[in-house]
Amino acid sequence: MRKVRNKKFCLVMAVVFALTMVFPFAAFASDTRTLNIPTVNDDQEAQLGTVFFEFTAGQLSNGDSVTMTLPSDFQFLQAGKSKDNVMKNSDWDSVGNGVYGEIDGNYFKIPDTYQGDTNGLKGASIDVDMLDENEIQVTINGADSDLIDNWDSYMYLYLGNVYIEDGFEGDIDLRLKAPSTSGFESGDVTVGRCTGGEVEIEVTDAPTFSDSDTVTIRIEEDVPGALESEKESLQFVLPNGFEWGVVENVKVFWGEVPGYNTKDELANALENAFDADEDELNLNLNGFKESKKAIAFEVEVEIVVEDETDAEIGDITAKIYGESDFTPNEVFVGRYGQFDSTITAGEPTTIVAGMLEQVIADITIEESIKESLMDGRTLTLTLPSNYKWGKIDTDRDSGLGLVFEGFPGKDGQTAKWKIDGKSSDAAELVLEEMEVVVEPGTTGDLVIEVGGTCGLSGELTVAKTVEAVTITSAGDAAILAIGKAGQAIGDLTITENTAGALSEAKLLVQLPEGFKWVNYKDVEVTEGDMKIKTDNITTGNDDRDIVITIDKDSNVASTLTLKNLAVTVDRTAPEGDVLVKVKGDAVNEVNNWNEIDDVFDTNGQNGYVEISGYQAFELDGGKIFPETGTAAKTVAAIVGTPAPSDQTLTTTIALGDNGSYISDGRIMVQLRDAATALGVAPQNIFWDNKAKAATFIKGDRVVQLTVGDPQVKLNGTNLPTDKGAEIKDGRTFVSLSAAGIALNAVAQWDNETKTATLTVK
Repeated sequence: MRKVRNKKFCLVMAVVFALTMVFPFAAFASDTRTLNIPTVNDDQEAQLGTVFFEFTAGQLSNGDSVTMTLPSDFQFLQAGKSKDNVMKNSDWDSVGNGVYGEIDGNYFKIPDTYQGDTNGLKGASIDVDMLDENEIQVTINGADSDLIDNWDSYMYLYLGNVYIEDGFEGDIDLRLKAPSTSGFESGDVTVGRCTGGEVEIEVTDAPTFSDSDTVTIRIEEDVPGALESEKESLQFVLPNGFEWGVVENVKVFWGEVPGYNTKDELANALENAFDADEDELNLNLNGFKESKKAIAFEVEVEIVVEDETDAEIGDITAKIYGESDFTPNEVFVGRYGQFDSTITAGEPTTIVAGMLEQVIADITIEESIKESLMDGRTLTLTLPSNYKWGKIDTDRDSGLGLVFEGFPGKDGQTAKWKIDGKSSDAAELVLEEMEVVVEPGTTGDLVIEVGGTCGLSGELTVAKTVEAVTITSAGDAAILAIGKAGQAIGDLTITENTAGALSEAKLLVQLPEGFKWVNYKDVEVTEGDMKIKTDNITTGNDDRDIVITIDKDSNVASTLTLKNLAVTVDRTAPEGDVLVKVKGDAVNEVNNWNEIDDVFDTNGQNGYVEISGYQAFELDGGKIFPETGTAAKTVAAIVGTPAPSDQTLTTTIALGDNGSYISDGRIMVQLRDAATALGVAPQNIFWDNKAKAATFIKGDRVVQLTVGDPQVKLNGTNLPTDKGAEIKDGRTFVSLSAAGIALNAVAQWDNETKTATLTVK
């Protein structure tokens, strides 16, 4: 067993030795790392990263050593000294408190404790020998064997002043090489990175102006010396029509340049180094020494409009040139424009007719340059007559405000703001989430008219209005007879145009006067998640209204279907289209007092609605739009067969046709034939045999003719004619003149052809 273990151990050691030979500078087994890796420039003195060494208990012993080597031609420099002032052995002597070296330059530090634990190297000393300008050997001496064997050990190397070789670029590695018997380990640790150095340029404050203003430019080295000490270290060139003006207020944030003891001294020198020559701004650093610590500063420079004919309206971009390496190649330094302002609307929203709290698109007012909008001027936004304001907004930016001033006219259509103050920069004012209320039945784009004294005008499309619902009738419109009960009409479908369009209230499906519902209870939700009270479907308004209670409004746009409908048509019902209308509080919040009182501040059902502390509009019996209640309508049936309104009806009767004859010199024509020819439905012609009177109905005309009476009764008014009606062969005849009066027709007689003509439009 013992030999087997020894063979395995020897095999492992052989593998480790082989790997060490192939990879002599592998990663550290103990923890050796750089606490920070700065970026530096070449050919200068620089502070590199701090190296931290950590050893496990018993890893180090007195006499252990390691060689530490910087890249070729680098130098360990004396504190505060420049190139070729290389440290000596004595510069690495102890200065107390565990420090070996120069506290303002390069040194080792052995702390007594680390994170509360005793340092195994506490009280130990180290010897540092300069082997070359870029190489040192470090040896541990005087360590307490009890401490070093039982406690982990810690040590720091601070590289505070190292010369970076001219032309070097890339990672700066400190190479550690230790004898195999040493507790130190061999390997590389990166202590810095060297680039050619780059200047970062940023505009931190770009003005908008019409004649001149000041831009703030920030300039920052990423490494010391990135700004070249040349006459044109940096150059900023403006486009045609603009010139650089006064350079002032240089502020240094950090950094160090030899020859300047304070930031203020350096700031004054940099301010004097700027040279504004028409469209060129040069940073002349000729005579400046390269920075010892990377600098960052800001400068304020005036931009002047030199020639308005060359200066282009819009963004001003300065091109950047110079001997330094920099980024970017151009910067936005300002915006040129005349005094002007614009008003625009965002994407139009979709709003619902008949509803309160309908949000319109945001409205944005922008100044092209500061002070374009003048203090005390006004802005008005006027809605069409079928809208009223419901909620108002204000805004303030860059010292400029829009202050709400109320509702001129107090009809709720026009809202007024006042411009307040002066802008310190081009202001952007946004009126957000304003609301309107919409008259039922309104559809189409909501276009606001812009006015006032502030110079803004035009129109803004801020919303698209849709009906809360649509109603359609299935199939062809049913033909109904006057005076007949229980006549079927097609199914009706009521569809929400948006979820929640029908609120939790009463929905009315209304017939015109002269009609009554007789079958109406078969109502169901056929699409969506709306709930209705199916057991409480009733009629109202003398049976003209089907009353449906919305029990729960929808989250998904829903559809109601009314089936197996039937109506009774009164004898007074007019001929023509039967319009079924959708009404009620469910689609008409604007006329629902409870909803209005819940949303607005009011002082009664006949008082004013107040918005933002101002009287906006007056209520009429708790309604906003009292004369409008219809949300949607459809033709559900037709009474009779009236001709279209634009069609001319003519009938020609030759003497003798259908029994026509001459009586007392008057042409007598058969009443029924003439009436039906001129658009009166047969079912709307009635005969009272007892009274010997004929009655017919056409549209809004109710006409009665009595045998022997030379007067025609039209809607209850007697109109004289040339001859009364007569009965011949069991049929009623009237004179051509009486027929014209009764049928609202033009009567003509052609004596040559013996032909009578009646024409009605």
